[in-house]
Amino acid sequence: MDNSQRKLAFSILEFLQQSVATGQIPASSTEGIEIAVDCIGEAFGVDINDDQQRSELSISPATLPQVFDVYLKTQEKMAKKTSATSADAPSGEPSTSADAGISNQDQTRANELKAAGNQALAAKEYDEAIRLYGEAISLDARNPIYFANRAAAYSQRGDYSEAVDDANRALEIDPKYSKAYSRLAHAYFGLKQYDLAVKAYDKGLELDPSNANMKSAREVAQQRLADSEATSSDQVADAGSSARGGPGGMDFSSLLNNPGLMNMASQMMSNGGLANLMNNPAMRQMAEGMMGGGQGGSGGNSSDPLASLMGNPQLQQMAQQFMGGASGRNNASSDSSSGGNPLGELANNPQLRQMAEQFMRNQGGSNGDS
Repeated sequence: MDNSQRKLAFSILEFLQQSVATGQIPASSTEGIEIAVDCIGEAFGVDINDDQQRSELSISPATLPQVFDVYLKTQEKMAKKTSATSADAPSGEPSTSADAGISNQDQTRANELKAAGNQALAAKEYDEAIRLYGEAISLDARNPIYFANRAAAYSQRGDYSEAVDDANRALEIDPKYSKAYSRLAHAYFGLKQYDLAVKAYDKGLELDPSNANMKSAREVAQQRLADSEATSSDQVADAGSSARGGPGGMDFSSLLNNPGLMNMASQMMSNGGLANLMNNPAMRQMAEGMMGGGQGGSGGNSSDPLASLMGNPQLQQMAQQFMGGASGRNNASSDSSSGGNPLGELANNPQLRQMAEQFMRNQGGSNGDS
């Protein structure tokens, strides 16, 4: 028999004998203790009354209660130290499932499945990795690592919404698991929700401020956020500009609501005049003159750009041809001031005149400030 076991048995016998001698055990129980001493001594081959054994096996001057008390105090200190270490542990390491009622066998198998999932993920076998992590979760659904790892696999496969769900599940289990915030941020980045990605990275860095990879990823997400906000602002500005007017500041929405212009355009569309207008060399020459700073080919620098434009004989002739002479006759009979010019009604429209003046100023048609 091991000598350490005999020492322990001898110490127990000493303890029982001392308890009887000091009266810690009632007199009515003394006989039972004496029987116990004999049985223990016989079982372990020790004799408390043997001086030679006493010199070999006794731990005197220490006693068994003293040794046990030291053990209890040591255990208490160790428990406090372990608790403090757990509280101060790096947040990148999540809490385990030891207290979640999971059997050791299930934990072992779940860890094996996780390891296999990690290998599949490294080999870019994302479907297999997701399957293996899922099996690990089925055995141990309280381990945040499994959810965070599956979130990484989902992101690599492009399933960012599923990755967001798994990362959030990991954080529900352990809110201090910084890697879960990193997985969440990466998934938001994939969804182009850069503002949420930056927030997730910020929370992760609060828990793990020295994580260089997370810092770098946050910078990229912040830049993408700034770029997307700038693009959105430009689009809003462009939309507003288009709504206000086209080139030269003309309000084409108002222009297209002008009854006279729409009537002329309708007739031009019905008789093929628009196609002829676009192919007419004279019209092209007149347009080039307008854009180059002239007054529609009319010559001179009229203070009334619309009147000058409408007075262009080439445009009048084309309008009469495209309108089939109808507009000219109607205008001549209804408004002598138009002089048979089918564009006279439009020339006298105040809204169109104002837009034309603004257009000619912006295009260099009038002699403004140089």
